[in-house]
Amino acid sequence: MSSPATNFQLIVVGAGLRGLVCAYEAQKEGLRVAVLEARKRPGGALHTLRQPGLLLECGPESIPASSALKRLLEELSLEATPLQDQKAFKRNGQWVAYPQGLSPSDPATYAMLAPLLGLSARLRLQAEGLVGKGVLEDESVAGFFTRRLGSAAWDLLAPLVQEEWGGDPAQLSLRSAYPRLWQAENQHGSLARSRGQTLQTSRLTFAQGMGSLIDALGKALEGKVPFGSGQEVVGLQRKGQYWQVYTRQGQLEAESVVLACPAPAAARILRHVHPQATTLLNQIPHLPYSSVHLAFAQDQLPDDPYPVRLWEEAGGFYRLSRTRSRFPARVEEGFEVLRLDVVGEAARLSESVLARLALDQVRQQLGIAESSRVLGSWVFRQIGSLPQPTLGHHRREGLLEGTLSHLPGVFFAGGSLERAVADAEQAARRALGYLALSVDTPM
Repeated sequence: MSSPATNFQLIVVGAGLRGLVCAYEAQKEGLRVAVLEARKRPGGALHTLRQPGLLLECGPESIPASSALKRLLEELSLEATPLQDQKAFKRNGQWVAYPQGLSPSDPATYAMLAPLLGLSARLRLQAEGLVGKGVLEDESVAGFFTRRLGSAAWDLLAPLVQEEWGGDPAQLSLRSAYPRLWQAENQHGSLARSRGQTLQTSRLTFAQGMGSLIDALGKALEGKVPFGSGQEVVGLQRKGQYWQVYTRQGQLEAESVVLACPAPAAARILRHVHPQATTLLNQIPHLPYSSVHLAFAQDQLPDDPYPVRLWEEAGGFYRLSRTRSRFPARVEEGFEVLRLDVVGEAARLSESVLARLALDQVRQQLGIAESSRVLGSWVFRQIGSLPQPTLGHHRREGLLEGTLSHLPGVFFAGGSLERAVADAEQAARRALGYLALSVDTPM
């Protein structure tokens, strides 16, 4: 993708997955589109480091297999692989294996919790169908699962929810984080009566890493959509029927703008043109997230039946995974890479401190000998990259949409990875609809 010219029908701000999908959909409809990205590379949090004998994910390792994503992969002729890990969590200081396939988003799997529960908790779980509908307009994820399944069952599901969202489940909005569960209760009165529906969404990955999806989109846009790397957008200004898009390098012009960037970045861009939108965008919390990868000789590590371990400690939520055990082709034979994901305030620590923290944690959790030597370490920081749909999120989204209606042709498409492709497609459709209307409407 080349550097952009100056005048376009649509400028997409942000070259993460959302931005690239939005540009891809818009150019299919014949629009003149440009993409501006503050970083030197596209992909946002989706980035794969490839070195001889080693492939590391710098961010998310998989993505929910939504119908929108499946359509996109078919168009891009990109093959994906389902990912299903054997996971374990800590209970009373001991590691306990999760039943494979258990998912907070799929009521059909909740029966798998029974062997991990005592008699009274099993009976409580089985009585889910007798629990009435919630009365709150917006209920927390923790409150919903506790009310419907019981506190013991929720204690088991909580680490899986934190693995997905990172944040405090007592603050997460059920209707925003798990909208299909919220709809299932409201439509059927219970989750048990919704089990005939397909609520579960499996997760997909790619043989050459998540960067493969970004590469495929880049290839599809090559020669069609200019890409301005290292061009941070700092503001917008309306002039006539066009938006002036200001970067640190200069300015461009577009009839429509899609802000496919994190909410804090969108807030900064809009602070002068619409302070109320900035206020609403700044009300969306974002958590810091870092991943640390430590390479060892495989014979220096103990056997481990759990490729993924989840636990919480003061200062953050942790996820420890073994790269070669899960993706044998990604690490040279004879070696293993342990990945520690850190979410919360601990993720803000310096790279050197994070590396030491990771080494301390893997030694403590896996019982690795002090003599085991780290052959290499990599730290990837994604500060403020995990948006949190906290209580009241749906109301804030509605207010934001109403506010942006006062900025004709400007649309926001930031948010979580879970809805990335569908939200990007919707933003492209909105831009197309606006442009079609502006052509039909005399000035």
